[in-house]
Amino acid sequence: MKRRLDGRKVFGSQRGVTLVELMAVLLLVSVTLTGMYEFNRNQLQALQGQAEQIDLQASARAIVDLFAREVRAAGVPPGDDDAGHCGLVSASESELVVTTPSGEIAYGYSDAGLWRREGDGDQEVLVDGVDVAGSVLRYFAADGTELEAADVNDNLNDVRRIQIQLALQDDSGRHARATTNVTMRNRFFVTTGGAPDC
Repeated sequence: MKRRLDGRKVFGSQRGVTLVELMAVLLLVSVTLTGMYEFNRNQLQALQGQAEQIDLQASARAIVDLFAREVRAAGVPPGDDDAGHCGLVSASESELVVTTPSGEIAYGYSDAGLWRREGDGDQEVLVDGVDVAGSVLRYFAADGTELEAADVNDNLNDVRRIQIQLALQDDSGRHARATTNVTMRNRFFVTTGGAPDC
């Protein structure tokens, strides 16, 4: 047993930590902390990407739901004395104009994005900053046959169901799709009640 200068006994080796040992521990700790930081950063990026994907999908679903609700109401409601409009004003592959009890509403898409317009007002962009090139409006007759989009304006009385296929792609390459079929519930009353031709 060794004795210190002050007379106390010293057990084992109590010499300290060498500089090499200290550097080795610091290296191990820094590698471990860097790995933990990278793992957490990657997890955060994945979480943000998932949140943006959910937002894009929720936007597509909300737009399709709004479209369905307003287009479903197109035409004259049962019991309404105003039989002066038939619901559909014009239709194409990229634009639809309907008349509802609250007025004329137009939906469409272009390079500017997906838009909605009430009456003669300004276009309200429903979603911008995304590519809507895969979106399409399709029109169907009462027997389920699809009407050609190019000829649908000449056959507005034949339209009973409208399908919107909304395809969105953001700048990051994330995709969102939403599709709905809208049976124009007031069209039956318009066409059987002797309303004017569209």
